[in-house]
Amino acid sequence: MRYGTKENIRVKKQIVDGLFSLLKKKAFTDISVSDLIKESSVSRSSYYRNFYNKEEIIDFYFDNIRDSEEITTISSNDLVSFLDQPHLITEAFISLYQEKDNLILLLENRLGDYIYGLFNERVMNIAGDMPAQSIDRYKLYFYSGAAYSFLVNWLKDGCIESPEVMGKQFIMYLKNGIQ
Repeated sequence: MRYGTKENIRVKKQIVDGLFSLLKKKAFTDISVSDLIKESSVSRSSYYRNFYNKEEIIDFYFDNIRDSEEITTISSNDLVSFLDQPHLITEAFISLYQEKDNLILLLENRLGDYIYGLFNERVMNIAGDMPAQSIDRYKLYFYSGAAYSFLVNWLKDGCIESPEVMGKQFIMYLKNGIQ
């Protein structure tokens, strides 16, 4: 990887860290570009070279989460067999548990749509292509909505249960709902 590319990624991650640091002190809507560049220790030109607005910072953050995970694709007609692979769900809960502090900050700032979008995308990636006119596409939205609600409430409750327990519980609920 070229030095310039590495440097851009480093600066972007610095800005992401700065945003989450500020979210501990201020509401998302109250954070200015000046706040971000000061907290991130980057120049204004570095900020604008990498991001157009604060929402793009969150997009970059979630892109990194997506890029860091290996996604297994299965046939959309074979979602039931997916439930026989609980390690995939457990790995997702472990990954999201590692980001719990940031995810809670986003929820507290009414930015849960980003998390919901991640779930929708993950379910679509796992299930593979499905014709747009297929009524079964709603089954996929059902699963991602259930996963989102399950995760959000687990986060809000303080992640008392381990990610492994939550993964097993989630699979159990899905299996009982399908059978």
